[in-house]
Amino acid sequence: MAAPTNKPSPSNRVVDETIDATVAVKDNATANDGKKEDPATVSPAATKQEAAPADSAATKNPTEAVDSLPTYQSSETSAEYLLAKRHLNEGKFDEAMTVCEGAIKSTMELLRELSGAGSDEDFTLHESMAPYHYLYGTTLLYSIEEADHDVTTAGTAVSTAVVDGEAAAVPEEAAAEEAAPAAEKTVSDPDEDFEIAWENLDTARNIISKMPVTEKLELDLAQIFLRAGDLQRLNGRDDSAIQDYESCLRLRKKSPFLTMYDRKIADVHYQLGLTYISVASINRKGNNDEEEHANKPELSDIEEKVLEAKQAMARSKAAFHYLECCKCFSGLLATICNADPATLIENLGGGDNNATEAGYKTTGEEDDDMELPQVASAKLRTLRKRASELVTASTTNLTADQKADVDDFCDMMEDIQEVVNEAETASKAVKEASKLKEAAYAATNDAADEKQKSDDTGANTTIGFGTASAGVAVAAAPAANSQAARPMMVVKKKKKRAPVQPAEATDSKKPKTE
Repeated sequence: MAAPTNKPSPSNRVVDETIDATVAVKDNATANDGKKEDPATVSPAATKQEAAPADSAATKNPTEAVDSLPTYQSSETSAEYLLAKRHLNEGKFDEAMTVCEGAIKSTMELLRELSGAGSDEDFTLHESMAPYHYLYGTTLLYSIEEADHDVTTAGTAVSTAVVDGEAAAVPEEAAAEEAAPAAEKTVSDPDEDFEIAWENLDTARNIISKMPVTEKLELDLAQIFLRAGDLQRLNGRDDSAIQDYESCLRLRKKSPFLTMYDRKIADVHYQLGLTYISVASINRKGNNDEEEHANKPELSDIEEKVLEAKQAMARSKAAFHYLECCKCFSGLLATICNADPATLIENLGGGDNNATEAGYKTTGEEDDDMELPQVASAKLRTLRKRASELVTASTTNLTADQKADVDDFCDMMEDIQEVVNEAETASKAVKEASKLKEAAYAATNDAADEKQKSDDTGANTTIGFGTASAGVAVAAAPAANSQAARPMMVVKKKKKRAPVQPAEATDSKKPKTE
C-alpha cells in the first residue's frame, strides 16, 4: 500500500537508523567510529552515512533519462532515499516521511509508464518499493517513540514540581507551557500510527522475502525484523517482539559482513534481554500494569504456578541474552586494546549453563539459550573485572576516541550487571515465596490429617447426616482398636439346624398348652 499522509513530528532527536544499504559494516571492530550509544539504542547502523544530496535533488523528475524499470538497488541509491535518510538522521521526521511518500508515488507512476500497465495496476509489492516502505515505517516508529518519551517527560516535570511543594512558585502559565507541547504531539492517534508503521514494515519484509536471496538482502531483512520487533515491544506484544528479534539474530549471526562480536549482534541480544525481562515482570493479574488490571480475578493455584514457571524461564533467557550482549561488548573492547577476545570471554566459571543448579529442572532442549540469573551475575562480574584490568593496562596506548568507546562499553556492562542482579533478587524472592507456600500447604495438610485421624478414632464418626448415637460410638471405639478392625476377609458361618423328627414337625407348629 502507498504510504499514508504525513504524521506530525514530535521532536528533533538525532538518529541514524538505516536499512544498511552497504556492506561496510565490518568496521564495527573500531566501535562504530567512537559514537556513544545507550544500550537500549545500540541498533543504529554501523555503516558510514552517504553524502547527503541537496534538497533540490528530491525534486528531480525520476522519469528523466530512464529506459529501464527501477530496482531495489536503484531505489536504495536514489536521491529521494538519501534525502529521506538525511532528514531521519537529523530528527526531521515530517520531512523524511514527506519525501518517502513522494518517492512511492513517483516510482509507482514510473513503473506503470515503463511497463505499459494501466493506471489501476498495483505495483505496491514491486522490489523498488521496499526501501521506501521500510524507511517510512521506521521513521514513523521513531516518531512514536519520541512522542511517548516527550509526553512522559513533560508529565513528570509538572508532577515533580507539585510533589516538591513548588507548585505555588510555578505560575499557571508556565505549567501550561510545559504541558502544551506534549498535548500537541499526541494529536495523532497512536493506534493508527502503530498500524501504519506495521503495514509499511511488513510490506518491505514481504517484498524482500520474495526476492532472490543474497547476503546483502538478508542483512537488510534482519534490519526490518529488528524494527518490527521494536514496534511490537512498544505496543506491548512481547511474544511477537521476541519472534521478530530472534529472526533478526539468526540472520545477523550468519552474515559474513558481521563479526561474532559485532555491535549489531549485541543490540539484538540486548533487545531480547529487555523483552524477556518485561515478560518476567507480568503480574499475577496477567499484565505488568497493576492499576489497569486491579479488578481482574485472582489466579488459581495451578495458574499461578504456571505463571511463576514462565517468569522463571523468562528471567533465565533474559540473563542469557544480557550475558551474550556483554560478551560482544567485551570482544569489541578487546579488539580496541589489541587483545584476544577469548582472554576475556572464555572460562568465566559457573559451569557450562547451570540450568540444573539450585533444583532447577529442564528438558535439556532449551538450555542453549538460558542462564540462571545468579550464574549470569557471577559470570558478568568476572567478565567486567577482566575488562577493567585490560583497560587499565592499555590506557596509555589508546586514543581519546578509543578511550571514550572503551568507557562506554564498561558503563553499559555495569548497567546490564544491575539488571541481571535485580533478576537474581527477583528469582530468589520467588523461590522464598514458593517455600513459604509449600510450608503453609504442608501445615494445612498435616492439620487435615490430624483431624481425619481424630475422626477415625473419636466419638464423631458418622454415616450420613447427623451424629452417631452413644451406643454406636461406644461400640465403635473398642472395635477400632482391636484386631478385628484390621482389613481382612470376613466369612459368615451358618449355624447347623438340629435334625427334626417327622412326628414332631406338626406338633411343633401348635401353641404349647398347659
